Amino acid sequence: MKTRTVLLNFLIQFFSYESYLEIGVYDNDFNFKHIRCKYKESCDPAPDAQAMFRMTSDDYFRQNKRKFDLIFIDGLHHSEQVIIDIANSLKCLNKGGTIVIHDCLPTTEEMQLIPWTTQGDWTGDTWKAFVHYRQMNKNLSMFTVDTDWGCGIIRKGRQELLVPGCEINYHNFNKNRRSWMNVVQTSELENALLKTETKDFPAAVISGLKYFGNLIASAGSKSMLSLHKSKR
Repeated sequence: MKTRTVLLNFLIQFFSYESYLEIGVYDNDFNFKHIRCKYKESCDPAPDAQAMFRMTSDDYFRQNKRKFDLIFIDGLHHSEQVIIDIANSLKCLNKGGTIVIHDCLPTTEEMQLIPWTTQGDWTGDTWKAFVHYRQMNKNLSMFTVDTDWGCGIIRKGRQELLVPGCEINYHNFNKNRRSWMNVVQTSELENALLKTETKDFPAAVISGLKYFGNLIASAGSKSMLSLHKSKR
């Protein structure tokens, strides 16, 4: 089981989430069918995608009337589109909900180039969308878990706005990735999540968070900076 799936199921279990939306599915076996949540929806425009709604994320959000506890963004990996997907997700996120963005920590310049022109691993420039919201929205709490090519976490809260002080390009990202992306290791997830909350967590959540690192370890995760594997 991929570590993104472990992370998502962990959030569902310990926040008692009941509704889940996945943007960008293609094959349900990649992630969607392994998500254990009471209610699930998915969208993907690919003709052969196994999504509940075979349409673009823009079209999906135009017709959507629901709100969700957990939203996983893994669709078109172009920063301009990810910025829009985050904005639309925030509009339909339940109180106390979480947005998770996949592929936020590319390890080479080639794997984040737009358009995708190389063979092998590709994350797109999703990281630029994450940096955008760290610069522009003080009413969010954001960090990136250093696992599975980087899983960006967004929750309603408060943050000091990021001031990069230099051009937003891969060269500067690579030098400043930990500060720009607010990177945390899986062993630091407990404290990172606690900082996003204004109210006390239930005891079950606090005790459960302490075991997340072990769950990731059992799934075979390594630090993103040393991990070299296929995206899918």
